[in-house]
Amino acid sequence: MADPSHKKGTKTFYSQIFPLLRRSLPLDRRADDWTKDDARAWWAEFSATRNSSQCNICLHILRRTLQSIVEAGIRSDNPTAGLKRKRQAKPAVEDLPGIEILDQLLESMREKRGKDAANKVEFLAWSGVRISELLAIDWSDISNNWLTVTGGEQGTKNHEIRRVPINNRLETLITKLRYEGASGKVFQGGPPRKALNLACDRIGIPRLRIHDLRHWFATYAIEKGVDIPTVSKWLGHKDGGALAMRIYGHLRDEHSLSAARKL
Repeated sequence: MADPSHKKGTKTFYSQIFPLLRRSLPLDRRADDWTKDDARAWWAEFSATRNSSQCNICLHILRRTLQSIVEAGIRSDNPTAGLKRKRQAKPAVEDLPGIEILDQLLESMREKRGKDAANKVEFLAWSGVRISELLAIDWSDISNNWLTVTGGEQGTKNHEIRRVPINNRLETLITKLRYEGASGKVFQGGPPRKALNLACDRIGIPRLRIHDLRHWFATYAIEKGVDIPTVSKWLGHKDGGALAMRIYGHLRDEHSLSAARKL
């Protein structure tokens, strides 16, 4: 499974996953002695108490390993072939909170001494950058009108630098964060997941993932009339808007209908 192209974060993730997978498997049994019923029982127990990301990557690794055993002629079938991935629970794009709720969420975070976490959440929501990209932003990446997204040493997901125009809300936040002689990384520490979860619980809304803030940015931009190819470019998609169209196309249609009703 080692891949030289994997980023540091991906390698760290795998280093945590492999021990988890090994602890859950009956390693004292022969590979050709594990039945489909055994695989189903393992999956039912394993997936019951772990998040979908961990479960699905472990299933993927195990499935590939057993397929290699099949190809080596050690056994004739892959007992994990019929196992279904664990469904990832996430809010639909249309269920993301409105701007008033987002501001209430940020206020709740700041009231609980979560100022740094709130700043990160606000920056994510008004820039659409990924969390790894956010943590790599340097003050030199911010000009008067543009945010240059480099991804730092690890690069962006598609290994391409992009520029995102700085909107009014993002400019206000940047002005608040900037200090005399500002240099180096804009943000310190890690992702604000815990603070975000606690704030969601406090104000009584479903928990948001960090990545949902990227969806929030795209959704808000489209609802304000920004065309999908432009939003796609801001997000760093390389497909000309095809992915964004699948995710957000219905929002564009709703905007068109709303505009038509004004005629």
